Amino acid sequence: LRALADQHATGQAMGPFDARSLSVDVLGHVLVKPSLDPHARAPELELGAEPDTLSDLFSLGALLYRVLAGLTVE
Repeated sequence: LRALADQHATGQAMGPFDARSLSVDVLGHVLVKPSLDPHARAPELELGAEPDTLSDLFSLGALLYRVLAGLTVE
């Protein structure tokens, strides 16, 4: 959540992300790179919209759903 908040504070969105796109550097900073996993993409991104705060929250929700339920968002 901190990585998302820091990115949004600069006025930028992350874009779709999933567990494979998260890493931690030696200083403990969370690094996020975009994901190509279609289950991590908000529906509006599939229609050509630009990533924004809401699409990042969708990706976070999809990630948490996958971790907690063991299922992907369909």
